[in-house]
Parts: sequence; structure tokens; C-alpha cells
Amino acid sequence: MVKVGKRFTGTIKVRRFFKTEKQAKEFITDVIKAAKERGHLAFAIPQMLAVEAMELTEQLAPHNATLTDAVKFYLRHLGKKTGGTMEELIPEYLRTKAHLKYRRAQQISLRVFARDFSKKPINTIFAPQIDREGFNSS
Repeated sequence: MVKVGKRFTGTIKVRRFFKTEKQAKEFITDVIKAAKERGHLAFAIPQMLAVEAMELTEQLAPHNATLTDAVKFYLRHLGKKTGGTMEELIPEYLRTKAHLKYRRAQQISLRVFARDFSKKPINTIFAPQIDREGFNSS
């Protein structure tokens, strides 16, 4: 077990348990290094978030990308579309399917779907809601 006092964290004592003495010593070394580099701010984020950030940083390294790059990419490419309404997304979707034989059938189905859900953000529509609120194509 390793205890890190308020002197390092700036807030509360932190207590960690390790399987081996080697792991404990590595943790102590990391705590001292973090405290020297970032002071009390090193303890401002939860341990699990710090671990997750380190793992994600390793995964992004081969692509020369940072966590900030990944978040910006997500928000630019996925956030915008998943936050749009059905009314906004149906024409965009149908444009990408112009070459398909069944495009007309999709257009009709989506028009019926949009009667009930056109103003709702697409990322808030789930199957149970569709079952409850509508989309009766009959």
C-alpha cells in the first residue's frame, strides 16, 4: 500500500494498493515526477481518466494525432451529423443514394418517418420511442 499525502495532492490523501513492491515503487516515482512537473494539478483529474488518456495517447501515436485532434475530428465529422434533425439529414442521405434502384422506396419511407420525427435530433431517436410514438407506414 502507498499513501500520498496532502503535500503532494493539495487536497486529500490518496491511498493505492499494489500486487508487487516494484509496482508500488514505480507509482511513487511517477507521483514525485508528476508533482515536480505539474504541482497539485497533477492530482486534479481522477486517476482513471489519467490512465485512459495515456492509453488513448498511445493508440493515437502511430497516426501522429493527439487527444485534442481526435476530439476535434469527432466533433467535426460525427457530432454535427448526429446532432442534426431528421429534416436536415434526409435530403443529405438521399443525395448519397441517388444511384440506387430502391432510392424512391427509401424516400417514401423516410417521408413517413419524418412526419413524426422531423424536428427531433437524430441522436435522440431510439427504437422504443419509434414503437411508442409512431412511424406507422400503413
